[in-house]
Amino acid sequence: MRVSRFQNNIDIHNKNTLEPNFKGNPIVGLATYLDERVLLGKAVLDVTALDAPQIIMANNGEERREKFNKASFSFVLGYLSPLVTLPLTNRLGMKYVAKLTKSFFAKENSLIEISNKYLISSKAIKQGMEELSKKSDFTDLLEKFGYDYEKIRLDLINTNSDRLPKKYLKSAQKTEEGIKKLSQKYNFKELLENNNYDYEKIRKKLINAKN
Repeated sequence: MRVSRFQNNIDIHNKNTLEPNFKGNPIVGLATYLDERVLLGKAVLDVTALDAPQIIMANNGEERREKFNKASFSFVLGYLSPLVTLPLTNRLGMKYVAKLTKSFFAKENSLIEISNKYLISSKAIKQGMEELSKKSDFTDLLEKFGYDYEKIRLDLINTNSDRLPKKYLKSAQKTEEGIKKLSQKYNFKELLENNNYDYEKIRKKLINAKN
């Protein structure tokens, strides 16, 4: 009993004192941000650990300028070009899935998020699409709180839910915006209608798109 009570006191102390400081630490926040973005993290590591020391320790101004230009070119080519090429390749790939490529970020691009394990059969791809669509289904919360987005926002925060990205939990208006966006992103009704609900056809096209 003593151990349990002592442990509870430690947990309460950590929750009340240490946790808020940890969450509010800008260094921890930056490290988390970079950790979640592998490519950006590698770019920062390369610049700070490899390029910057070589530029600083160059023998003269001309050599320093040459190293800086080389590092800048490598950074742009290696780390910024995917921001342009990825939407383009996704758009080209999605032509195999549906003829709805009006923009680089057409809703069919979200199909790429379906894991390869669901590509083994038409039944599996149907299950994968249904599971992905559940990400945008907030019917339970909307009915529970009577479409009160402030209550929905607070509930998602209090339960530490990851159903909505944190950027949509800053206000009730943002929460409403996030729910509507997700509802559109993972709604495959139009895609299914264009392919006559033929999951086998969609499965083969998605394999081609991923390849």
